[in-house]
Amino acid sequence: MRYFKRYRTRSVVLLVFIFFALFISGCTQKSPPKQGGKLEYNDSELFYTPDVTKEKAQKLGEYLLETGFFQGENPATVQLAKEGNVYQFRMVVRDDQGEDEEFLRAAGLFAAHISKNVFDNEIVETHICDRELNTLQVVDFQLVDSQDDQE
Repeated sequence: MRYFKRYRTRSVVLLVFIFFALFISGCTQKSPPKQGGKLEYNDSELFYTPDVTKEKAQKLGEYLLETGFFQGENPATVQLAKEGNVYQFRMVVRDDQGEDEEFLRAAGLFAAHISKNVFDNEIVETHICDRELNTLQVVDFQLVDSQDDQE
């Protein structure tokens, strides 16, 4: 069974990534996680856990850079983890964003695009995190409405 259907055009995808970049601006982490490695893109940080290869983390980082998610003027802190066969895209956000329904829908769509464009359709969850990368909420891309995929 496929986990998602066709997606909008590349320009709409780019708008979703820019949307995320704007929401996470100014929400950088003060100290790195105790495990894994760190990659830097512009002023943004991508941490990855030991369950993720450096190559997979680099592939995600390059994708985030290419799509404009890692913009120099809006530094972001993210982490790539893997639990079993599920990738976790962990993203530091402002305190008020964890309850914004539109933001959470975009986070679900974002997970689907990462799955498709970076991880060969493997399952990806978006974890909404505090500044220490503690999970506040998990958004699974399977919850995205099919109407988001049309147009």
